[in-house]
Amino acid sequence: MKERTMMRNEITRRLESSTWDYFMAESVTKRINQMKERRLMTSAAASLAMAAMATIIFLFDLSTSYTMNSSDILASKNSLSEELYDPSKDVLIAEIDIMINEAYPMR
Repeated sequence: MKERTMMRNEITRRLESSTWDYFMAESVTKRINQMKERRLMTSAAASLAMAAMATIIFLFDLSTSYTMNSSDILASKNSLSEELYDPSKDVLIAEIDIMINEAYPMR
């Protein structure tokens, strides 16, 4: 019973005390600042890790692509465009021609 009254007295003392309010407010702001600092440090570490990885990739040329000279590039583009494009099967150009003929019948 005595412990209960001591606990109640302590609770009422803290509720009426402004120093307790300041103590709680200070502890809350400390925790918020610690969380912000932890987030900043985590993002800084992630940024540094990403920069280090990019630097290693670019320095040692660990990319998966291979290099081609300009004549090889032009040859591959021309062969692809000749293989893939067939003007007789181009529906979009046919539709555009129909719209132009409807808009300008005397063309």
